[in-house]
Amino acid sequence: MGLDLSDAEQHKLVRVLSGPLYEVSRVCKPVMQRLDEALSSGGASYDELVSIEHVLPQTVDDGSEWEQLFPDEQERSDWTHRLANLVFLTHRINSRASNWDFERKRKEYFASSDGSSPFVITQGVLQAEGWTPEHLGERQTQLLERLCEVWDLKAVDLEAEIVNLLPQKGTWRFTDTEIIKAKRSEILEALSNREKVALNKKGALSWTDDEGVRVVSTISKRYDRRAAPYWYGYSPEWRKFLSGAQRSFLVLGCVDRNTAYAIPAQEIEKIIDDLHMSPAKRDEDSTKHTVEASARHWHIVLDDNDDGGLDLVPRKGSRIPVKKFELKLTE
Repeated sequence: MGLDLSDAEQHKLVRVLSGPLYEVSRVCKPVMQRLDEALSSGGASYDELVSIEHVLPQTVDDGSEWEQLFPDEQERSDWTHRLANLVFLTHRINSRASNWDFERKRKEYFASSDGSSPFVITQGVLQAEGWTPEHLGERQTQLLERLCEVWDLKAVDLEAEIVNLLPQKGTWRFTDTEIIKAKRSEILEALSNREKVALNKKGALSWTDDEGVRVVSTISKRYDRRAAPYWYGYSPEWRKFLSGAQRSFLVLGCVDRNTAYAIPAQEIEKIIDDLHMSPAKRDEDSTKHTVEASARHWHIVLDDNDDGGLDLVPRKGSRIPVKKFELKLTE
């Protein structure tokens, strides 16, 4: 159920959610519980025995792995109490475990006896390959996206505003807001000219007056440290929006390229079950409906190919060249 908030109140709420939430008295645990419920299909129990734990510890020992992963003290402090670094635990807190290195902590402290966790918000830690500013940046963005969906915070263009909401030091760098806006304007101008339509715009969503054409435009910078250089989130809210039009496109923009890729929504639907999912754990035995409900959003990644173009790389199945969906932008 959405919250009945004004645009200004929605922005204020997102600023609180994106900040040091652990320090907001009597707010952090209910928010984390609502988030965990939204990410899961139920089954977890939330009671007074559930504790909030920090993955990156609140106190870091000199010479520890944590100090090496977060060498900048201010950056470390900025991340410590944010949502991305917080998880639920049910067992008794072991103070000695708080400073264990990440791999040991992940296996022995955040996992139950069977190696799992009843909380989806904690499962994300168990599935993580590491815990760095970059990992936290990705996780924080994903969790904030989900909360915006849960509470219907449509006034907030999270993709454009994330640069102002998260720490900017260290290895994680977000694309500047003005660059995203400018690239999106180029995309919509080019698509409007090609389709011969006029588009209304609000954030990542665009549509014609009769809603016969709908567009979601999302932008990625190039991430040289990733296995694939361009990454996009695709939410059920966007999927539902695109499903309501005769013609609809998911347009993938790249900050450093003068082309975008306008993929018809029906083409995305053909491969939706093959895409990477995050942040909830995928249940391979679930029905399509259940998988969608538990995953809540998909990853779309584009990788370089040998021809100088890009391929869409699904979780399973063959790579898909996106050249046929190419949209030339204004020179």
